[in-house]
Amino acid sequence: MNLTSQVSSSDVEENLKPRQGGCSSPSAGYFGGPRGVRQAVTRVAGAWLLSLRDRCSFFHKLLPLLLSSLDDEIPEIACGAAGLWEQVGLRWQMENEEELKDKLDFAGPPPAHHPSPGLPGYVRAQPAEEREADGEMLDMAVALLGAHPGEVSSATAHGGTAQMSVGRWTDCGSRPGLGCRELVFRNLSKILPAICHDITDWVVGTRVKSAQLLAVLLLHAEAHITQHLEPVLRTLLRACADEETAVVRSCTRSAELIGTFVSPEVFLRLILSTLRKSPSPSGLLVLASVIRGCPREALRPHVKVIAVELAHAHICQGSEKRLYGERLLQCVRAVVSVSREDCRGAGVPLVEVLVTVLALWGPAGLGAKVQETLAELAAVESMDGSQELFRAHVGALLERLAASHQDWTSHSKELLQFDVVLTHSGPALGEVLPQLVPILRSCLQPARDPPMRLKLFSTLTGLLLGARETVDSQGQFHGYLDTLIKDIFVPNLQWHAGRTAAAIRTAAVSCLWALVSSGVLSDEQIQEVQEMLMPQILTTLEEDSQMTRLISCRIINVFLKTSDGVIDPDKFIKIYPELLKRLDDVSHEVRLAATSTLVTWLERVRNEAGKCYYQSNIQHLYRELLVYLDDPESAIQDAVLGKSFFPVLGPAAREQLAGRPDSLGPAVSQPVSSELLRVPTSLCPVGYGPWRSPW
Repeated sequence: MNLTSQVSSSDVEENLKPRQGGCSSPSAGYFGGPRGVRQAVTRVAGAWLLSLRDRCSFFHKLLPLLLSSLDDEIPEIACGAAGLWEQVGLRWQMENEEELKDKLDFAGPPPAHHPSPGLPGYVRAQPAEEREADGEMLDMAVALLGAHPGEVSSATAHGGTAQMSVGRWTDCGSRPGLGCRELVFRNLSKILPAICHDITDWVVGTRVKSAQLLAVLLLHAEAHITQHLEPVLRTLLRACADEETAVVRSCTRSAELIGTFVSPEVFLRLILSTLRKSPSPSGLLVLASVIRGCPREALRPHVKVIAVELAHAHICQGSEKRLYGERLLQCVRAVVSVSREDCRGAGVPLVEVLVTVLALWGPAGLGAKVQETLAELAAVESMDGSQELFRAHVGALLERLAASHQDWTSHSKELLQFDVVLTHSGPALGEVLPQLVPILRSCLQPARDPPMRLKLFSTLTGLLLGARETVDSQGQFHGYLDTLIKDIFVPNLQWHAGRTAAAIRTAAVSCLWALVSSGVLSDEQIQEVQEMLMPQILTTLEEDSQMTRLISCRIINVFLKTSDGVIDPDKFIKIYPELLKRLDDVSHEVRLAATSTLVTWLERVRNEAGKCYYQSNIQHLYRELLVYLDDPESAIQDAVLGKSFFPVLGPAAREQLAGRPDSLGPAVSQPVSSELLRVPTSLCPVGYGPWRSPW
C-alpha cells in the first residue's frame, strides 16, 4: 500500500511542528534524538520529498530534516540521507526540466575551487558496509513510497542520463546536482532565519546540528549566498564565539564556503566594517576563514587592503586576551598561505601585525607560531629567513613607531613593539641608526616615564653587548657616540633621590659597561667617554646597589687601561681615594674589583716623571693598603700583596717598614721583604739606598 497517499497536508503540518519550546526550525526537535529516531526521520523526510502530493508546499520544512542527516555521526544515516537527497534532486530536476532547460543546455564546469570534497557526506568513497546500509535505507524509503524495490525509475535529463537508482549513491566526491542546488536556493530564504535562530540555541546538540546544516546549505547555494550574506555573517560572528568546538568548526567551514563563492569585494566590505566598529576574536576567525576559502586570483587585488586593516592599532591591539592574538595570527597565516607571492606588496603591514602578536602574546605561547609565519612570509618574498625580512622592513617599522614615541609609557603597546623590532632585527639595526637613535634619545630623557626608561636601558644593554652584530654592523655606530653619552648617559647618571632613580642609574651603568666592553670602541673613543663620564662614575661608586658599585669599578678599570697617561693629573689623583673606600665594601666582589682597579691606577704612574709627581699620593696609598695585609679575606691579602704594587711602592714601603720593623708579623713581612729586595735602586728616592730587610 502506498503510505504517502494516505497522508494529508494537515497531517504533514502537524508532524512538522517544532518539538522543543523555542525552536524555530522543524528539524531542531529531532537534532538531539536517538539514532533510531534520526534514522526514521530521514526515511520519512526522504519519502515525502519524493512522493508527497503537496510536497512543494513543504520543501522549506522537509529539506532541513533530510539535509541535517548528511552530517550525521552515524555513517549509515549520513550515506543513506545522501542517497535519498540525490534522488530528490534528480526527481525535481526531471519534473522541472523545461524550466531548467537553459541551465542544462549551457551548464558550465563546476567552479575551479569547489570545496564539496571537504564536507562530510561528500568527502570519502563509500565503504562496502556503508553501501549496504545505504541500500537498506533506500529500500525502506521505497516501501514508504509504495514502490517495489526492483522498480528502478530513470529520468532522462536534458543533455544526458541521470540514473535515479534507488539502491545506491556512490558519487560521494562530486558537486551536488543541479536539482539539489536549485531546491536549496529556492527555499533558502525560508530556511535561513530558522537556522540562524537555532544556531544560538541553549541546547548544545541543536547548535551543533544547526551549524552543520548551515554549511550544507551554503555548499548548495554557491554564489546565491550573496543575497543572504549579511544575516549569514551576523550569525557566524555570534556562532564563532561558541564554547562548543563542533559549532566553531562548522561555522569556519561555512565561512570558507563564503570565501569560495562570494566576491571578496562584497564580503570584505561587510567583515572589515564590523571589525572597525567592534573587533573581536570571532570576527577575526570569520575573516581568516573566508580568506582561506577564497581563490588566490580573486583575493590578489585585496591583499594589501586586508593587511593594512589588520595593522591598524584599533584591530591589531584590540584585546589583550590570548584568543584574540591567536585569531589575529590566523588571519595573517591565511593571507600568506593563500596569496603567496602576492604578499610582497603588503610586507610592511603584515610584519607589523606579526610584531604586535609577538610583542603582546609571544610570552603567552604564540612566539613559535609567529616565528613560523615570519619564515613563511620571508620565503614568499624570496628572502633568506626572518632577519632578512626585518632588514627589508625595519626602516618602515621604526618610522611608524616614531610617530607616537613622544607619548609612550611603560604600558604602551608600541613600546613592546619597539622592543621586538630591536631584538629581532639583528644586523639591520646598523642600517637604521638615523631613525633609531632619536627615538632612544627622546624616550630616555629624565622627564619620561621611569619604568619605560628601565625597559629601554635593558634592551639597549642587550644590543650593545653584541654591538658588532647589531647597532655597529655597518661600522657607523661611533658617529652617534657623542649623542649617546651627552644626551642619554649623562642625564641618567645624575644623582636623584629615590629607589626608582637609583634603579635607573644601575641600568645606565650596566648599559655603559656593555658599551665600553663590547670591543666596538677604540682607545681614543673610550677616552672621549671617560672625559665626559668619569665624574658620574666616581659618584656611582657610593651607590647602595652592589651591582652598581661593582660595575662602576670595572668601568673605571677600563678607562684607566686605555688612558696611557693622557688623563689630567688633577683628575687622575681624585680617582684612587674613591677606590680605596671600596676596599671596605660589604661585598667581596666589589673589594676585589676595587683592588684590581687600584693596580691599574698604579701602573699608569710607572714613568719617572709620574712617580715623582704622584709620590706623596703613592705613599698615602701604600699606608692605606698596608692595613689590608692583615685582612681576614685571604683573597684580599693576595691582591694587595700582588707584584703589581711593588715596582712603584718600593721606596715608600722601605720607609714605612724601616720606621716600624715590628709592625707586621713575619708571615706578612717576609713576603713583603722578598718583593722589596727586587726593587732597583734607581727607583728609590734621593736619600734612600738599596733595601735591607730588618730580618
